[in-house]
Amino acid sequence: MTEFIVRRCLLFDAYFLASIAPTIVSNMTKMIDYPISITDEKGYIIGATDSHRVKTLHKPSLEVIDRNDAVSFNEEQVTLLENVLPGVAAPILFQKRPIGVLGIIGKPEEVSPFVKPVKNYIELFCTETFHHDMNILENQSVNTLVKYLINPDPSGHFEQAMHMADLLGFDLSTNRACILFQLDHTPNLFHSHRSDTRTDSTPNVLYSQYDRLKYFCIDHHQDILSILNPRQFIVLKTISEKETMPALLQRYKEKTSGLVEYFQSKYRLTITVSVGSTQNARHLAISYNDAVNALNVTKHTNTESHFLYYNDLDINIQSLILNLTPSEKKRLHLAIHRFYDDSHYEVLAQTFMTYCQCNMNLSETSRKLFLHRNSLVYRLNKIARLTSLDISNFEHCFYLYFAIKNFPVQKHSAASDSGCQKIQKQGQKKDQAVT
Repeated sequence: MTEFIVRRCLLFDAYFLASIAPTIVSNMTKMIDYPISITDEKGYIIGATDSHRVKTLHKPSLEVIDRNDAVSFNEEQVTLLENVLPGVAAPILFQKRPIGVLGIIGKPEEVSPFVKPVKNYIELFCTETFHHDMNILENQSVNTLVKYLINPDPSGHFEQAMHMADLLGFDLSTNRACILFQLDHTPNLFHSHRSDTRTDSTPNVLYSQYDRLKYFCIDHHQDILSILNPRQFIVLKTISEKETMPALLQRYKEKTSGLVEYFQSKYRLTITVSVGSTQNARHLAISYNDAVNALNVTKHTNTESHFLYYNDLDINIQSLILNLTPSEKKRLHLAIHRFYDDSHYEVLAQTFMTYCQCNMNLSETSRKLFLHRNSLVYRLNKIARLTSLDISNFEHCFYLYFAIKNFPVQKHSAASDSGCQKIQKQGQKKDQAVT
């Protein structure tokens, strides 16, 4: 248990038993036929079968706590005591010290056999409830720490985050990368008009699967996991200097694959993983923004990958495109508008993009498109005429590649989705029209 939680324990004891006493009394009343009472460490009754006794002082409880041992009272003894009934009173121990007293009312010889099992039940209930509440408290504290770290802090209160991390047992001197996980509904291709009741009924699925998230996503005791909202969670991943980034990405992709498959099969939720840059603790906001940007970029592309890295070439290019100003986009369009406006733009654009993917190699492009080399040359020559660019020049090709990626998205996406098979099916008749 971290120092942060230990400190909370000292403050929590005074209210802990009082908060669960009514539940304990209710449960015990269903299990045994004798009335019971629970007092706190100051001797006040905080739960009882007879609710009229609640908040009254029970002085013998102080003796029980002081002796840390059970005390019994018969009918003759209680006549001399105030607010005391016949029965047995035993200390309730938590973390090896008494925090209250259990009282079972009745003839001592009759209720004595029930004292130990009831006392054990209450102490176990206290322990489980305490750890559950402490886990919630610690998770809330971790969430607060993560929000400190991934959001720019103009007020300069980073030292507070350092102090909180220290109490939680996290060393902020190590470099970390933000790994952002986003959950999205998987489209139902056969029943797209129907809502998936499993996903609609589980808005808090991440919270219910918290232990599973930790199992699949954390492999170092200094990794920090936090749920940001019902559809996103984040891991501040500790980065070792001994492991290259490509190796880490591959290892982490394999490690989290089980979680991806589980959410897909159980909830029909697709998980997209986005990895940001490696930063020190003061600059984790940069890493977080990198991961968010990579996610946003994929919303404007037809990428099938659900494991993203902020420094991937395609993501960087698409990011440049998305950040163009309206005037820059307009200037880019005007420069080669004849190409955009051509009736065979989609076929020509797909041909050119494949040509670039094949490193401007005519033979490889022909094989990939199932297209005769002469037909490919004709298409590239037509692109050159429409754009006034030299298709054999790398810089010119990059310019056109950038332009096709940028505008118009809707027009080009249709061509991208169809792929090479579409071009093949169009046959020689289409090729003749293009050339």
